[in-house]
Amino acid sequence: MIEIIAQPGLQHQFPGSTADIVLYRGATGSGKSFCELMELTRHINHKEFGAVIFRAGT
Repeated sequence: MIEIIAQPGLQHQFPGSTADIVLYRGATGSGKSFCELMELTRHINHKEFGAVIFRAGT
């Protein structure tokens, strides 16, 4: 089994936020998109859950 964990620092702090909107910046390859997807998986079993992800392509 592969264990997937957040990197120390912002990736570790991001899922614990109680804010409605979280802004997360970082360099290419820092795991921002992956961190967002992992956060969404926490809520997929909620009946009224919905999400939209905006990602700039480069």
